Amino acid sequence: MPVPPEPLPAQLRGAALERAIIEGFRERIMGHRNTLASVERVVTQIRPIVEQAALQASVQRAFQQMARDQGVPVQQVRREWIALQEADLMLESGGDPDAISASWAEGVAQWLATTGQGAGLAIQLDASRRLTERIRQLEHRIAWLEYRLHPRADLSLPDVPRLSVEEARARRDRYYAALQVLRARRRRVDARYDPREAIFAQTRYLLRLYRRFPSVDWLLQAYHGGEGGVTRTLRLYLGRAWPGTTAAAIRKGLRGRLLRFAEVYEKTAPRSHPEAFMYLYGRSDDHRHYWWKLLACREIIAQYRKDPVAFRAAWEAHLPGRGREARWYPTGPAHALVDETAVRSAVRLQVLIPVPVPSLCLPETGVRAVLQPEAAGLLRLIVSTYRQNGGRLRLRLGDMTLTTAESQKLRLMRRLPSPKPPWPPDPDALPPPGGGPPPDFDYHTTGLAFDLLWPEDPRDRKILDYAIGFWEDRQVLARREERDAGPRRWHLVPNPRYATTLRL
Repeated sequence: MPVPPEPLPAQLRGAALERAIIEGFRERIMGHRNTLASVERVVTQIRPIVEQAALQASVQRAFQQMARDQGVPVQQVRREWIALQEADLMLESGGDPDAISASWAEGVAQWLATTGQGAGLAIQLDASRRLTERIRQLEHRIAWLEYRLHPRADLSLPDVPRLSVEEARARRDRYYAALQVLRARRRRVDARYDPREAIFAQTRYLLRLYRRFPSVDWLLQAYHGGEGGVTRTLRLYLGRAWPGTTAAAIRKGLRGRLLRFAEVYEKTAPRSHPEAFMYLYGRSDDHRHYWWKLLACREIIAQYRKDPVAFRAAWEAHLPGRGREARWYPTGPAHALVDETAVRSAVRLQVLIPVPVPSLCLPETGVRAVLQPEAAGLLRLIVSTYRQNGGRLRLRLGDMTLTTAESQKLRLMRRLPSPKPPWPPDPDALPPPGGGPPPDFDYHTTGLAFDLLWPEDPRDRKILDYAIGFWEDRQVLARREERDAGPRRWHLVPNPRYATTLRL
């Protein structure tokens, strides 16, 4: 008997939805190239400091209050807190004491200078920045020397040091020694780079927030996205039921019980809570996903701690450096459409089907409006969800099915200017861990992917974000924001698990 198609999980709610969301982020994080190194660093170097920080006398009252609120022993609260804090440090910096973000959040706990100073960290900002510039220059030189010493290095590149192996190795070792001296000097003038100082301060800072945000999910959301941001989200969500303080809103919610972040996340929609929706989906810092990423990191760390060897195998099985589409369709390159003849053949065989674009979206000029049936079904599903939730403007389609030559041409056209000075390529990028498709394989060449451009109207952009996110949370699709010189757009691929249903 044929297997019936698996229905779309539109009615997924509560704990089942939370599990699906966490699993989705867990899959994505496991697919990062740096996840294995980050987890190893957190478990071996960062966890002992977090455990010590949780024993500070100044934070014990907060743990005791948390234990009373939850009706559990203090030891259990402390243990659960440690697991969450180390997950936060993995998410923030990968456990790297020298991490620097684009917004100049620095160190393992990613402190901004003013916030860190307010938390008691000694920061001489000018001296720190001068040392950071010298450190970056030295790291750049070391990177090229390491590249020169790699057995797969392309020695014809213009920036490769023209040194023998022995000379390159000796110079690299001298630079590494100088680098450690500079980093030690920076730690003395900027405590954000001292893991113990930074983590102890983070523990104190976070647990002081508990009085105002008496639930760890909201507390950590406040740490990531700002205290005012959490308060505003709750005020807009509760509306006339706002009890007057953030703490009361969390403790009592709408029904006199604890209001969890998961409940607000699930129920904030364009029609049910329009004001909260407009604010939450208007934030550019991925704020609404932070809690789910933390829980995913906590599970990943626990998996590594249980069996590091099995964890490495699992990490490689996630095809690190590739997106979920590579894991869903690992044989994609074998089905790439080389030229127009291959496209016409696929249409004739109904591997690709025409998409009624004008009735769904506004196509970009020159778009080839054919897709595999499940991708076409996903496009219809997203457009329907967008319209049901109040989307007004017609959506604009970007790339759909491309030939290999067209994909390569677009990649060259949209390439962002390379940073100056150039850093060496990653000689370990190919073959990537776990085998599978190369990191730069374009699934547009299979007819399984399509792009939706960001609507110009902010309201419609948020509604489209919600419509895509609704099905992404339920693992019906994978998306990523394209980050190149082309128009801002979401790249979308259907989950093969629901292929039969999406074709109907």
